[in-house]
Amino acid sequence: MTLLTTTETLPLATDTHGVIRVSKPRVTLDTIVMSYLAYAYYIIGYYQRRKNEVEADLNQRRQQAAEIRKPNEPRFKPASIRSHLVARRASARHADMVLGQVLPHDFFGLSRKPNS
Repeated sequence: MTLLTTTETLPLATDTHGVIRVSKPRVTLDTIVMSYLAYAYYIIGYYQRRKNEVEADLNQRRQQAAEIRKPNEPRFKPASIRSHLVARRASARHADMVLGQVLPHDFFGLSRKPNS
């Protein structure tokens, strides 16, 4: 058996008061753990107890998605959608540079303004 070793970069940072926070939203780690960990365990347990039912539902949803996607893919070709989105992003970045501000599309600071 081969053991794999990986390095993961976590979006965590310790602030000046020693509090560990999730980097972008600045939510504290303990808030995330207390709020979501119990739900995650509950949902995993639900899945384990009802695996056949959940898998049947997931398969049905995949099939429905495929049925919806099939007639729409010829109308909305992924390559043309991608080029449209890339052009729109470039236009929005240009507006950021011209106006020198962060626009609503970048509310969370996911892209950077020049000189930042």
